[in-house]
Amino acid sequence: MGRVTGGGEYELDEQVKLEAIPNAGYHFEKWDDGNTDNPRRLTVTCDMVLTAMFAKDAPTANESALTAAPIAYVQGRTAYLADGLGEVEAFTATGQRVYRGTDRTLTLPRPGIYVLRVVADGRRCKVVVR
Repeated sequence: MGRVTGGGEYELDEQVKLEAIPNAGYHFEKWDDGNTDNPRRLTVTCDMVLTAMFAKDAPTANESALTAAPIAYVQGRTAYLADGLGEVEAFTATGQRVYRGTDRTLTLPRPGIYVLRVVADGRRCKVVVR
């Protein structure tokens, strides 16, 4: 989702500048210690590891159904699918097809991991749900 510049090995009390650079479609949120400064300057006082946290940008009006919102979520054994999708197929983790159709609410046969193959905007996408 992005990268960090300025990381490396430094001497005790050395000044360091870290910068989190998000990839296209993402933005910097914070460092894993809660600090939101970017770029960030700090003084090395001990061994430390900092991780930049990125998040996906909010969808724009012209994004497709595949990227504008979550395609599916599951509560219990029921999968809820986003509007705007075409045909949906649901497969067990072993590849057995358990559903094919256009319903937006599916009752899955039993708890577990399923792969949903969906069509939106003429494109195919696979989504793993649990």
